[in-house]
Amino acid sequence: MQHIAARIASRTKLRDHITPVLKEIHWLKVKARILFKVLLLTFKATNNLAPPYLCSHVEPDVKERELRLNQQYHLKLQNSRPIFHHDCSFRVAASREWNKLPVETKQSPSVDSFKLWLKTYLFHELYN
Repeated sequence: MQHIAARIASRTKLRDHITPVLKEIHWLKVKARILFKVLLLTFKATNNLAPPYLCSHVEPDVKERELRLNQQYHLKLQNSRPIFHHDCSFRVAASREWNKLPVETKQSPSVDSFKLWLKTYLFHELYN
């Protein structure tokens, strides 16, 4: 559906490749959009802007001694079952993907600035 909408929005032909079209109209692919939503919920949960049940699923990674990582807003990685290669639960995916983000993105002062940084980061990761 995203490809059809992109073709309509950009007036491209059916046989043209879709990736350059998505890049041109500055749209993220579906997997990146899902990741965007997960990371946005994680940002809100780490800043107590999400419902309490989501806030309880993210916890900062605090070490006994002070490390540089503690100042970079890392989350404690949750254990998942070894049977599954990629656990899709919010608790596991949120901490795993959050820890991959650059520090300046995690330190955004507001939700709007976080969205801007995050979309720029995901767009760069996806198309470069």
